[in-house]
Amino acid sequence: MIKNCDITELEAKGTVFHESNAADKTISCGLTNPTEWLAQTVKLTLEKVNDSSDKITCTTNGGEFSCSDDSLAAGIASVAASTAAGVSMTATLDSTALASTVAYRCSVEVGDATEDETATDTKLIYVQKIRVRYENYNLEKYEKMTIGETLKVSVFGDDAYPLFSSTCGMGGDTATDLSTVNVGQRAGTDVTLTCTFNFDAANTMTYTYSVPGFNIVANCDDVYDKDEGCKDCPGNSYRKTGSSQFEDCTRCPAGEQPKKDRSGCVTCDDGVSKWLN
Repeated sequence: MIKNCDITELEAKGTVFHESNAADKTISCGLTNPTEWLAQTVKLTLEKVNDSSDKITCTTNGGEFSCSDDSLAAGIASVAASTAAGVSMTATLDSTALASTVAYRCSVEVGDATEDETATDTKLIYVQKIRVRYENYNLEKYEKMTIGETLKVSVFGDDAYPLFSSTCGMGGDTATDLSTVNVGQRAGTDVTLTCTFNFDAANTMTYTYSVPGFNIVANCDDVYDKDEGCKDCPGNSYRKTGSSQFEDCTRCPAGEQPKKDRSGCVTCDDGVSKWLN
């Protein structure tokens, strides 16, 4: 018999995975105050939405709670239920079967329909696939960035569990908002980008995203050479204002020399080229 004032409510926990790594991900589902339900007749089921051919069924029996292992919902590698944890189960996902966001349905039925009234509840659980992209002109064109630059990080695929208050940092520096990630103050050839993505403010899931291998170099006045590092532009040439230090210097034609503000070339004062061309 369902006890008076008992609230039959499920607590469900989904997960988020990156497109390149879905290993060791789990989802869970169980009743609120799960240990208080062991003495009652409870059936908990988990199935993939739009594919109920196989489902995980967990039941109480004499104060014990266990799940049937003769069938698994599609995309589930294994399931665990511990009586000590009460009416609650955790499912480990089959990472080889995850190619996109997947929805599962967790349902509970409390009470014996042949003898008493029953109470039910259903929750959807999402296994959400995300894509992460980062934007920086120098990184995209020259595969390196300079100290003091910023990187914009974007997350796609947060339709099931929305993204909120997330941060990223480079090389261990202070994490900042995704739209203006500081590249850092130290040069290196294997700098790591680390992000903490938080999803669903009501049921927070944190996903740590880490990518090593960024090439960060010094910020040069003129140009950067892969062999020599920072160097001056050669005679009668200059780096355009606002241009990347990884671009070639601009050379002035004979009879002209660079302007002091590097905005272009100007005729030499004496009418003769100041530099050999």
